[in-house]
Order: sequence, then C-alpha cells, then structure tokens
Amino acid sequence: MKFDVERALRLAMDFGFQRLSGSEEEREAADRLDSHLKNSGWKVERVMTRAGCRFPGVMLILFLTWFCTAYLLWRALRLSFPTWPKGTRLGLFLIAFLLCAAWLRHTIGRHGILAARRRFGLCCAGHHMVSKSNVVASRQAPHQASARILILSHLDTPLAQFERWDRFILGLASGLLLILCLAFSPILAAWCAVGIGFALIELEARSWFRQAPPSEADNRTGLALLAELGETLESRTQRQIEIYLVAVSGGALGQFGALSLSDALGKNQQKSTLVVNLDSPGLGKELVLVGTGEGLEFARAAAVDLWIPHRVSRSAFCSLDHRPFQFQRIPSVSLTGSRRGGPIDPASLAATAQLVMEMAWRWAKQAGHSPPPDSLNQEETPARSVQNPG
Repeated sequence: MKFDVERALRLAMDFGFQRLSGSEEEREAADRLDSHLKNSGWKVERVMTRAGCRFPGVMLILFLTWFCTAYLLWRALRLSFPTWPKGTRLGLFLIAFLLCAAWLRHTIGRHGILAARRRFGLCCAGHHMVSKSNVVASRQAPHQASARILILSHLDTPLAQFERWDRFILGLASGLLLILCLAFSPILAAWCAVGIGFALIELEARSWFRQAPPSEADNRTGLALLAELGETLESRTQRQIEIYLVAVSGGALGQFGALSLSDALGKNQQKSTLVVNLDSPGLGKELVLVGTGEGLEFARAAAVDLWIPHRVSRSAFCSLDHRPFQFQRIPSVSLTGSRRGGPIDPASLAATAQLVMEMAWRWAKQAGHSPPPDSLNQEETPARSVQNPG
C-alpha cells in the first residue's frame, strides 16, 4: 500500500494535544496508536517500563541552588553594608528574592506553572514510577530472520528548546565566573557569585518547567508517521526481517522508555539490529539526519540515492531517543525536522516515510535476505534506489 500523506496529516491532528510524561494524555496517545496498529494487522503489546521519578531530583537541585544563592546574597549584603541595621539588610534580602520569584514566574510562563503542578501531582501519585504506556507492535518474518529493524518515536511532549534568552543567561553566567576568578575585591567577588547563582536558578527553571502550548513540533508527526507506516509496510520487506514499530514514554523525564528498550536489546544482540527514531519529521523543507557511526552513514547513503534533500548532524551528545541505543553499540539514527516548529511540509513527511522504507529494505538485503524476483506482486514496486533515475 502506498504512503498516504493526507491520512498522515489527519493522524497528526489526532495527536495534537499536550502529552506530559506519565499523564493520562500520554496514555490516551498510546491507546490511539495501539488502536491504529491493531486495525492494520499488527500484534501490539503494552510493555511496562520501570522509571524513577525525576521530579524530586529536579526540585532538590533547584532548592540547593536557591539555598546557596540565598547564603551568597546575605553574605554580599553584609560585606557591602556592614554598618546598616540587621533588619534593613533582611528587608533588602526579602525584596531581592521576591523580585527573583516574580521574574521566574514571568519567564516560565503560565503553561510552565501548570506543567510543574501537574508533574508534582503525578509524582505524588506514583505514576512516574511505573509506566505502561510503551507500545510495541511487531510483525515477524515467517522464517527465522537474522536481522531486525526498530522504528520508534516518543509519546510525550518534549521539553522546550534553548532560546536566545537562555544563551544570553548562560553567557552572562560565564562572564560573571570570569570576573569572579579575576576579582581583587571581596565585595565584587561576592556579588558576582550572587549573579551566577541567580543565573543558574533561571536556567534550571526555564529548562525543566517551561512548557510551550501544543504545536507541530511536539512530535505529533512522528506518531502519525509511525501509525501510517503500519499501513504502508505491507510489502516484501516484512517477509525478510523482523519489523517493530515502537512508541516509548518518559522521554522528557530522562528517556526512560528508550533506555529500557536499549537495555533489553543490549542483552540480546544475536540479530543484526537497526534503530530508526522519528522525532518531529516533516517540519520544514529539509530532513535532518542525527547520529554517529554506522546508523548515520547507512541513512545518509540511502537519502543520497533517493535524492532526498537532507542535512547531517553528527552530534554525539544529542538528547534524542537514538542515543541510548548508541551506548549499547547498536546502529541507530534519528530522522527529524525543525525542532523550532512551523508548518508541516507534506513533501518532507512523505520523503521521510520513503527513506524509512528504503532503509528497511536495504537492511534486509544487507543481512542476506534479498527478495526473489517472483515475490513482487503488482502493487509492490522496487525501491527507488534500484530504479533507473529519470
């Protein structure tokens, strides 16, 4: 069956709601994907994932940073105004912290405050300790295949990306640290330390609690593409290798779903495995291939042969869901669009699906399972890379 772009866009609209890690909305997205894949004839399992709660650790770090900054501020006030009464210094201390709290609430925004409250409630309820949202759909080859491919995407809404203001705060903290190292005055050093403390509080709060409203960059296209591939992968490829369509949870809490899956695969590497992660594909005209090693080169070669416009990012520390598999030395790559958001480009979404299917076919061929010529029916055509260009 051919890839239906219009149906994929409709599926993306179905997943266009806020999906916090461990929330009911995340489970609802898992249920919808489960239903789509079962209707396409896939065997679907809901895998339980053990996931430690990240929220108490985040709050502990934020509290310790706040406490150290409070001590540094009080010390700076004592050094700067030694003759002032203690009550006056205490008043300045409280005013400074009230202004800092008001500024943090403004920079995090209303959505960030609501997200922080919901995460706190989910953590108190214990929902972050065990997740049952992971969806694993399989359609194994009829014979004992020696290769498999995992096509995965994350269910939850990702954390907000660094913006220009975050980079400014980071640069300001670095400048204050340099001045602190060169300062000859204890008063100047004390106020530089206070500035660094407030900058760290700002960065921590904006990184962990800032939550943007639902948009095209919340990976709705990745889930839609995963569901549509369940319809599209009705081809000879499924008769050559094991194919798994996987949706993982807990990405914003520390990639718990991907880590659990990679640990399980790392213990059983008897089969040649390729992992393809879909993270907000179809945003913008250009497809971005993120990763290192064999997985990235494999995807890049397929994209070049298909004449698909793409850009390569060889970041070894990118926090996408292919990274846990790289730690297990499993070939993996992420196919992404623009993480900044923007309109969904149907041509780019279709090109991503074409690249995924081409990679699956090549992985089967590389494992020694090239399909016989008479296995192609009238609806199945050879991959574009083996056709004559033009």
